[in-house]
Amino acid sequence: MKKLVVAQKSIGFIRSIREIFDEEYNEHAQEYDEILQSLKGKQQQFTDSNFPPQSSSLSLQELPRSWKNLSWKRANEIFEDCEIYNGFIQPSDIKQGILGDCYFLCALSVIAEKCELVKRLFHNNEVNDYGLYAVWLNINGEWTSIVVDDYFPCIDNQPAFSRANGLWVMLLEKAYAKVYGSYLNIEGGNPAIAMRDLTGAPYENKENGSAQEFWDYCEQNHEQGFLLTAYTKEAELVNHENELGLLAGHAYAILKLANVQDSNNKICRIMQMRNPWGRVEWKGDWCDNSKKWTEQTKQQYSVEDNDDGIFWMSIEDFRTFFAGIGVCKIQNDYIYNSIQCQLNENNCCIIHLDMVEDSHIYISFNQNDNRFHLNQIPDYRYSFVRIIVSQLINDSLKYISGIYRADRNVVVDQNLKKGQYLIFIELQWQYSQIQIISTLSTYASKKAKLKRINGLDYLNSIRNIIKDYSDNNPNKLKEINYLDQYNKNIFKRIGIIDGYLFLHYQNQTFDSILQEVINFTDTIGYIPISPLESNNFINDGQLKIQFTSPPQSVVIILLSQVRSSIGKCQYTQQSQSQIVCIPQKHDQYDNNKFILKQLNLSQMQLVGRHKLNVKYYQAHLNSKTKNSNLIKIFQPQPENIEVSNLETSLFYYFHDFLSENWEPFIFYTILLNLLLIIILNNHRTHLAQITNLLIFICQIFDGQKLKKSIIRTISKAQFIFIFLEILIRLLGFESLYFALPSSQLSLFYKFLLIITILLNFLLFVCILKFLIHYETIETEIFNPMKIRFNNYFNKLPSV
Repeated sequence: MKKLVVAQKSIGFIRSIREIFDEEYNEHAQEYDEILQSLKGKQQQFTDSNFPPQSSSLSLQELPRSWKNLSWKRANEIFEDCEIYNGFIQPSDIKQGILGDCYFLCALSVIAEKCELVKRLFHNNEVNDYGLYAVWLNINGEWTSIVVDDYFPCIDNQPAFSRANGLWVMLLEKAYAKVYGSYLNIEGGNPAIAMRDLTGAPYENKENGSAQEFWDYCEQNHEQGFLLTAYTKEAELVNHENELGLLAGHAYAILKLANVQDSNNKICRIMQMRNPWGRVEWKGDWCDNSKKWTEQTKQQYSVEDNDDGIFWMSIEDFRTFFAGIGVCKIQNDYIYNSIQCQLNENNCCIIHLDMVEDSHIYISFNQNDNRFHLNQIPDYRYSFVRIIVSQLINDSLKYISGIYRADRNVVVDQNLKKGQYLIFIELQWQYSQIQIISTLSTYASKKAKLKRINGLDYLNSIRNIIKDYSDNNPNKLKEINYLDQYNKNIFKRIGIIDGYLFLHYQNQTFDSILQEVINFTDTIGYIPISPLESNNFINDGQLKIQFTSPPQSVVIILLSQVRSSIGKCQYTQQSQSQIVCIPQKHDQYDNNKFILKQLNLSQMQLVGRHKLNVKYYQAHLNSKTKNSNLIKIFQPQPENIEVSNLETSLFYYFHDFLSENWEPFIFYTILLNLLLIIILNNHRTHLAQITNLLIFICQIFDGQKLKKSIIRTISKAQFIFIFLEILIRLLGFESLYFALPSSQLSLFYKFLLIITILLNFLLFVCILKFLIHYETIETEIFNPMKIRFNNYFNKLPSV
């Protein structure tokens, strides 16, 4: 069965670059308009002084030998009658000259398949008498209007570099050369990156995989209407032609994919490609005159034996001779937005993202292209970037997605719900002699609003986000250890996320101190993050960290990957933990400053004690101040209730015995208390008991925790009630309110009353559990008990 795979999306509505620019920045391309007005008054042609028709525009270094005889000619000196497009935009019209920018022309030819993508790059679409033109390019992540004149390098009065039917290719090539300093500076490159500069859409490259994986990748992206290019493997001689007609280190456009039947009735997977030279084609299987073609398939796919640069080849041959595939994920109706990052002294910044609707979005951090710096630093490489996307939900930061890698454009691909988000960016910059210019851009199906945030503690927020990741992704962690042998209230988690190695310690107790010593050995590729800093390394690869975690605290230890370590990151760590029980009230740990000093950590490493006041944040965000700062505001500390030493000792005696069986113990204690209340229902003695039980049952079914002060009141009431029961029943004290008539005091009733006193005492122990392990009671007790109650009630009708 024959199948031709083509892009399924039509061109549809494609927003012009100027519309995007006006909407996001509320200004026009003023430079072009101002120059045009001045030229009209002087009646003269424009010569670009910033990119003059001189050798400096050809190269900032020594000219190549073949360029030394080049001359500059205006468009009307080269062509008798020319237009920007001369009718239709034809990708096959593009011809490469002596400039080695095949990657750029390849990108142009792919984009030209959708001519509206080319037309929107031009400020206007008509030739003018002033030789003044402006084109839009996406440079460093921002749409920029590039003004150029119509002088072009020529040989024998013909364009020396690119050319096509019209000026559009020559103007775009000149604007690209102007951006990067000279024509020579744009020799050699990645066609996918060039497509990004021409569309603003994110790109990616695939260089590894089998022929089947390459075919699936091409098919998947082609069906979505994305633009595809490919590039051959490098050789000692650039553009050296091999015996099969392929050029080394050369870029090609991928036009179509097809499943066809060859002359032997075998189904083959083939792809149509174009050489931007407009000549020099593949000579292997499925070339223009290949015997693989039948007359029917030749006619079906319009195969002609012409040296026009267009040819077909099998996916197997493609995988053999090509190094990789570049994809530009262009979407016709996606909205582009960008903002300059303005990194702080630590090369970090925070961007607020407001999603007005549910949307698919690409979030991209954009560094300067390496072409800007090659003259200063010949071995310049892109710095590693960490992007973490978090969502503001109620009073917390929820981890959504992130990435850590080194590339010109580092992209997070995500589906986001309507809401408020904070994007945390960290650049591991290593060139102090170069000023950093970076932007954050979005490419989304719905409008995304961006705003810089100042004044928010970066590391403090990162620790909150990592805590959320640790709490909600236990299956992705490398290690989880419970340090308390009796329960799970003191634990350590270890994980790696977006280039961070983190150790998450949490002490949920009210009466225990964790003293921890961590020894890292054989550490390669990780450095500790402030306030630990790298001076904590004892010797090469060895690190020792000591801290104390008081009750109700969280400590996040962070180590970051470093650029030189990618591909070789390792560590070995051993911990020594000691848990010390203390009385609930202890002067040494009432002072928060002491805790911070003892830990030698910033305040928000104790993320369990403080929460972000989102109401204040939202109000502050809506401030009309242009450069408003976001200030971290903390809500009051959680309610703390004193528990006596006697109660603590009593509780832990039962706690050691029950271990993880608290939920059934509490359940059956409540159940037996209810049973005895029913039996002894005519006595006011049990009113307090009934009240307590009803409150607990309501809490279990409601799924909410009582305030500690209420639990403390209930515990005191239970204590008094138990004391009165013992006094009245065992000592034989009788009164109108507390005693049974003597005729009813049979041996059986006396036994039930003693059992009641015992059950009330056990209920008091249950209250202590609620009070001391307050933070975990909902997950440990309420939720399982609710399920247990529901199971029992569901069985009642069937009994």
